[in-house]
Amino acid sequence: MCRENYRIGVPRMGYYTEIFNSDNLSYWGSNCGNETEIETAPIPRHGRTHSVSLTLPPLGVTVLRQ
Repeated sequence: MCRENYRIGVPRMGYYTEIFNSDNLSYWGSNCGNETEIETAPIPRHGRTHSVSLTLPPLGVTVLRQ
């Protein structure tokens, strides 16, 4: 089951792109992930001033790049 709208703090404001998702179809996953650029919001989380809202795969790894 995907976890949607999971907010995490990020070090810098701007746009982030998912560059790796272990749940991708190419790895025989369910393809739960973030397919578009993700814009930061000025919502503090985890000691950071900005955050992003993600769709997280079940039992998977997601890597983002700014």
